[in-house]
Amino acid sequence: MKRLTVLLGLLLGTTAAFADYSTGFEASEGYSASASGVVLSGQGGWYLPGVSGSVDYLCYTYSGNAPGFSSNPNGGAQFIAGMSQGGSSLARAEHGHDYTTSDVWTVSYDFCPIFSETGAAAPNLSSASLQPSTTAKIYIALNNWMVDADPSMGWKALYLAYDAAGVQFSQPGMGGGPEWENLTYNKWYRQSTTFSRSENRILEIAITDLTTNVTTTFQPTGWYLQGGSTGGSFTDPSAFRFFTGGSLGNHMAWDNLSIAPPAKTFVAASKVIIRGQDASGEYTDTHVCDNVYDKTNRERTQSVTGVKILVQYTGFSPIKTGATKLTIHTQFKSSLAGATYSLILMKKDTSGSTVLSTGSVGTSELEITVDAPPDPNVYIKDSDGEVSLRYDLTKTGFVPGVWTVDVDCLDFTVQ
Repeated sequence: MKRLTVLLGLLLGTTAAFADYSTGFEASEGYSASASGVVLSGQGGWYLPGVSGSVDYLCYTYSGNAPGFSSNPNGGAQFIAGMSQGGSSLARAEHGHDYTTSDVWTVSYDFCPIFSETGAAAPNLSSASLQPSTTAKIYIALNNWMVDADPSMGWKALYLAYDAAGVQFSQPGMGGGPEWENLTYNKWYRQSTTFSRSENRILEIAITDLTTNVTTTFQPTGWYLQGGSTGGSFTDPSAFRFFTGGSLGNHMAWDNLSIAPPAKTFVAASKVIIRGQDASGEYTDTHVCDNVYDKTNRERTQSVTGVKILVQYTGFSPIKTGATKLTIHTQFKSSLAGATYSLILMKKDTSGSTVLSTGSVGTSELEITVDAPPDPNVYIKDSDGEVSLRYDLTKTGFVPGVWTVDVDCLDFTVQ
């Protein structure tokens, strides 16, 4: 399945969590660069892997850069690039990363190729990959020229993933559609790859033209990491590598690398639990939500003074670590005139809670934005990783009669 999105603006990055990694190779991060290039190894945790013939990547300034890379619309002042020297003298840059801290990861980067020699080029132009390739569950995002004899005719950004049996795709690999091919020479694009450790497969790929800000995404079927559907005896990756190969003159630039769990959008709760008490005692209703704003109605005859109802949403995945904003969109209304509500995020051990919003119950939709959501490591319901988000509705001095509570399944987004 593929969808095409026109981005109206570039998204601002969120504060990185302890397991996230991002860099723009800028001086403010401690990177030294120049127009002629400064060796990347030894800067910002980058190193030259122990592969025979490896040559260093360099850190350049966009302004006046000697190779002649175009300006990146998404770039700052600096970027990195590596050039193949031909033969076995190929450019590599590697950075360690602990992927065990999350199941799902998105790897994103800006990239742009040129050919710094005359005549024909040769594959493979470049790649970005998880490492170590011999023992870990990895994929390779492989880039090549459309026509080796004439690099100016453009390039393609494909994938060497694996089938369910663990057999690697044949070169030059597979893409998500025509948007991954016939890319313009010396033009910047952004590529993203989202994969799951537990499923050992690629969930989604995306490519963005950084000039037009048009993004195309594709959710592949049967694109596994090394080891196939079971993972075999392969281990979790522990590093990330940029590579430039093929013939002398193949030259690849990269910028704005991000390795982080993806921000999650939760479409709806999986169920709503309504708990209350009337003259006959306590009751619990459970309703499975089919769609956003699917409604639960509760009618009870109340013969005691006062009522307190608890409406609990369950079935959410944990809120993303490092999120900076939580937006909740829901509707909760009742015929209990004058009733008040509290929207509460419960602690996983039920010893406490955070009140997100309070007010009078009405008939309009409710949208709440929390700029700094609570720590998801604290506010998770149980071992299944469910967040418990609860409404408490309270009415005092209630006159006996028939009343209703309408609960629309909510959706919320974290960024």
